[in-house]
Amino acid sequence: GGTTESPLEDMFMRLIHDSGLPAPVPQFVVREPSGEPVSRADFAYPSSRLLVELDGRDYHSDPDAFQADRAKQNRTQFLGWMTLRFTWFDVTQRPDHTVLTVQKALHRWT
Repeated sequence: GGTTESPLEDMFMRLIHDSGLPAPVPQFVVREPSGEPVSRADFAYPSSRLLVELDGRDYHSDPDAFQADRAKQNRTQFLGWMTLRFTWFDVTQRPDHTVLTVQKALHRWT
């Protein structure tokens, strides 16, 4: 994990922090059991096998990148990870909904 890479990621981190939820790990790399990297997620809760991807306003006008993202998400799914995706609108206009969705996902097995 490292630091956030966009204003949207910063806002998401602040939202999570202010909500009292545990902080996710930024820029988390999901790996195959062999150690091969599968995907780098914007955020992760490794103990809950939960990934969070944020889709910015100008997100992926590139069809190849869009396609690659979907393939990576399928692979992480096979490894037992759930992926939540949030848009700029979710984070800025529906913060309560965004927080509640993360909270539900973190507690989905309890």
